Amino acid sequence: MDQPDILKNLKNPEFYGSYVKSVSILQTHISFVALTGKYAYKVKKPVNFGFLDFSTLEKRKYFCEEEMKLNRRLCPDIYLEVLPITRKDNKLELNGNGEIVDYALKMREFSQEEIMTNLIKQGKIHEETIEGICNILVDFYNSGRYSKEIDDYGKLEAVKQNINENFEQTQSVVDVTIPKDVYACIKNVSNKFFEEKKAETFRWKDEITTLIEPMIKEIKLLTVRARQKTKLKDTISELASVTPIAINALRQLEHLNEVTKDPKIKEQIQQLLPEWRNTENRIRNKLELAELELNQMQDKEVSLIQSSSESIRDFFRVRGLYLVVALIAFGCIVLVGHLIHR
Repeated sequence: MDQPDILKNLKNPEFYGSYVKSVSILQTHISFVALTGKYAYKVKKPVNFGFLDFSTLEKRKYFCEEEMKLNRRLCPDIYLEVLPITRKDNKLELNGNGEIVDYALKMREFSQEEIMTNLIKQGKIHEETIEGICNILVDFYNSGRYSKEIDDYGKLEAVKQNINENFEQTQSVVDVTIPKDVYACIKNVSNKFFEEKKAETFRWKDEITTLIEPMIKEIKLLTVRARQKTKLKDTISELASVTPIAINALRQLEHLNEVTKDPKIKEQIQQLLPEWRNTENRIRNKLELAELELNQMQDKEVSLIQSSSESIRDFFRVRGLYLVVALIAFGCIVLVGHLIHR
């Protein structure tokens, strides 16, 4: 399916249902976002930039689901579900029963005035705001899983590869979207940084830090994980108690809609049903997400002993030779000093 056809339908209010009266479209280099007033729908463009690849239908579905899964950890009320865009009788439908031609990530829409760039212009972002965000992110990252494989993404070689890839992919737009002298300046500064960092010297302080830092981090994480697990269990318990209430309320409304003969009451019920269905789905999604997070935390926890032994093993594998040479040199100095003193 051509993107122009999808974009044309995204602009059409009828594509989303009778409740939508107008649509505005936002666009980035990788996505279209349709704002309908109550919900926002993001459709990924079929692009391949190397560092991301949305070029096939399967990949767009996968990354829609991954985006929802990842971002729900911080914004469970915003990210709702991934819906298929289908084609039947040469007509596109959202969540229809025809051939699937693309996917849309459905989100709860929020006011564009609440975006931080706009709040900054209005002078509504203060030091306390930034500190609050930082506290949330510190807890979030501290509770995350880490490993040697994940740490490798932060190594100098990996960062340099990504930076070089950015320069290669933006070469064609020099003097189009970025002045040539600015491009050259940024590239020179980046290259100089990596050249300075390339030469690696042995420093006792750095080596000891490399050895004990993971153990210290793991000790800190023990309390963070315990608090987070308790919070998740409380959330699961609360949602589990609310879920049957929401289900019963929806069933009662559906039953009343079937049996009532009063057209006014029926009209009011039909207006309430979509919101109650969304409420039930939202509660179910929150419960499933909380249970998933708890299971992942329990499955992926690495014991302090295992983590420490891995750190020590990695330390001696990577730095063992430096350490042995340093110890031999130190022993020789002590021996020579002792002989001279005698």
